[in-house]
Amino acid sequence: AGAAGTGGRFAIVPGDAEQSLLVQRMRSTDAALMMPERGRSLIDTEGLMLISQWINTMHGTCAPRVAIQ
Repeated sequence: AGAAGTGGRFAIVPGDAEQSLLVQRMRSTDAALMMPERGRSLIDTEGLMLISQWINTMHGTCAPRVAIQ
């Protein structure tokens, strides 16, 4: 996640693009958060919409990982 880190958040939250770190980073123009980290100054709104729609069609949940013992 580069400088942004994940903070325990999920990159993709099935069915909820707004809570997905991937979408938040794609939307950001903050150099510490944006993705890709380099090589862009504009937000790809068409790509962002496509990824958001894809995430919103997913089913499932993001449960915390359980340590294997």
